[in-house]
Amino acid sequence: MAVNRLFLLLVIAFELCANQQSKAEVVRRLEKPALQTLALSASPINDTLSARTGVFIGPSDTQIQFSGQSMKINKEENDVFSVRLTTTEFNLEANSPFGSRMLKIKSNSAKEAMRILFNLNSNARRETKFHLNNCKIEIEKRENGTQTEYKARVENCADEDGFEKYFVLDLNFKSGDASQIYSLDLNGPDIQRVSKYFKYAKTYYTSTERDTYYTILNNSALEADEITITNFHFTVSSKSNPSLFSDDLYSTYYWNYYI
Repeated sequence: MAVNRLFLLLVIAFELCANQQSKAEVVRRLEKPALQTLALSASPINDTLSARTGVFIGPSDTQIQFSGQSMKINKEENDVFSVRLTTTEFNLEANSPFGSRMLKIKSNSAKEAMRILFNLNSNARRETKFHLNNCKIEIEKRENGTQTEYKARVENCADEDGFEKYFVLDLNFKSGDASQIYSLDLNGPDIQRVSKYFKYAKTYYTSTERDTYYTILNNSALEADEITITNFHFTVSSKSNPSLFSDDLYSTYYWNYYI
């Protein structure tokens, strides 16, 4: 009788633990970006102005912003659109922290955004191969007691091809202060810089799980200290030659998926 009672208690305890951790919800299925760059080109206009032309594909609600001098958009068939941009060479005083060379593209329906920081030193030429278009990103969400866990898995985005991948989120404190944290190597030295935020949020990756990234939110601690989270997204970025005199068409290329 005592054995049966013990067995019953173990079954109940197991079921309670199982109920605490829900099944994973697929936030984003494994797929390529909906926003993609098909072509970029550069051409001079005169001694002070240059043109950048981009051809992109994206959902019908795609929006575009440019910090340079002018922008002309032509929508084509099959969700393809071309953008002609003009910018003043070396003008770093435009209404943008990146001067007159930042192009922003976003789609609310796809929850995606791209940012392309053009290199104003590039010579006239055209580029049609962008490895980021082949990246596949999957994001899962799981409720585990008072915690919410996110897991991102990436394919076809090798580090050796120049890609960086990480979660990003802003912690907004009751005092009005805010701190931005992003995924770091759990066993690396830099993780200590953000360990003070682990009480609220922990985002990391490990060398043992290639191209897998985690964010764990402690909902009870966030609620108790009245901390809100904003700007939560997963980023894949590609940087070109860091030299100031590089001939690459862009300096940095970001793709974000907002959660």
